[in-house]
Amino acid sequence: AEITFEQLSHNFGTLEQGGKKVTHLFEFTNTGTAPLIVTHTKTSCRCINITHPKRPVKMGDKGVVEVTYDPKDVGIFNKSIEVYANIAGRRITLLVTGEVK
Repeated sequence: AEITFEQLSHNFGTLEQGGKKVTHLFEFTNTGTAPLIVTHTKTSCRCINITHPKRPVKMGDKGVVEVTYDPKDVGIFNKSIEVYANIAGRRITLLVTGEVK
């Protein structure tokens, strides 16, 4: 299996502290020849919630990793999300950035 994301990073821009949570959908395609299985995801920040496909993604099909950020702390943020799957290298890193004022 191989995973190809349309983009590997997203800038949320300027957010208001304590404001609404913001979500970005990282879309991907299984560009390999075997079913793609996202085993788990990981981030170092409790301010991020991640949802990923629970079922295998067939070759040629698309999937989404949904990343939701809670803007509770003031300052510039630069957070990484590790996506683990049955691919060469075992993981892909996604990035979300922005500033909370």
